[in-house]
Amino acid sequence: MPATTPVETAALLVQLAATGAVLHTPKLPAPVADLIVPELRDIITGPAPAGDELAREARSVRQRRAALRGHATGFALPRIAAGRFPELGRPPTVSALLATRRPEMLAGALDAIIGQTYPELEVVLCLHGIELPAEIRARLTGCGRPYQILEVPDTVSFGEALGAATRRANGTLVTKFDDDDSYGTEHVWDLVLARHYSGATLVGKGSEFVHLETLGITVRRPSGVPEGDGELVAGGTMLLARGDLEAVGGWRPVPRSVDFGLLERLRQAGAVIFRTHPLGYVYHRRDSGHTWDPGQNYFLEAAHTRWTGIPEDAFANPPQPVGEPLALH
Repeated sequence: MPATTPVETAALLVQLAATGAVLHTPKLPAPVADLIVPELRDIITGPAPAGDELAREARSVRQRRAALRGHATGFALPRIAAGRFPELGRPPTVSALLATRRPEMLAGALDAIIGQTYPELEVVLCLHGIELPAEIRARLTGCGRPYQILEVPDTVSFGEALGAATRRANGTLVTKFDDDDSYGTEHVWDLVLARHYSGATLVGKGSEFVHLETLGITVRRPSGVPEGDGELVAGGTMLLARGDLEAVGGWRPVPRSVDFGLLERLRQAGAVIFRTHPLGYVYHRRDSGHTWDPGQNYFLEAAHTRWTGIPEDAFANPPQPVGEPLALH
């Protein structure tokens, strides 16, 4: 190993973790361990991932998150200066947009947003022709996050509903949640980090993990190349600056293909679209209710792996509470 001092060794480990290389260092010397953020240190000194390919991939994603938010200059240096400049230490504010006309989906969808580990997150709930149940209002009131509630009539299109939600958003960045898909607790962090290191206008994930509800199985299929520029990302994962969204005219006022319309406008404007890793997002298919329905065989025939239920590692959630990050000197 070319590194000789604790600082050099710690820096090398952090850099390797940030690339996605799976590390296992159970006997990390104390001088080196003290220079690595607790979150990353606990992961790489913990048990090695199991032989399962998805378990190793989830471990890789957890390491990358910890290395980037704990040691990347854009996140570590502001935290160092936070004592004197408190506002500098805050990550970008994000507004999570949820537009729904299905009251039966509200509780699960809101729990997915409220349960995110990202600290600067606002909930923007757009009720599309439905009323807010009392229990949902109580859930929002006690969630500890800022939130906005708006109602639009069912006569307006889905695109118009999203536009209304966006106008109410206070975040610098906006991201779209779908009411019937599943999200890991670190999903928003994944998107913010991907935007940070890619410099892309819009970031998102591919819909590689697909849960077929009528069969009770989850399949994994090819869905573009992760960690690279592309043309498509899953609509329920898109994150971009509110200003960039407004610059291309916002959401198209149409009932369907709203996500594709935004991506098309961005491509025409020369924007960079970046697809990060797919973990943390599971696309759900039901027996009805989809505007695009190629049938279950479309997903089954393309699948290279399948599980009963949804595998926990598909979410790549943190195995333990996130520690307080430190910075390398």
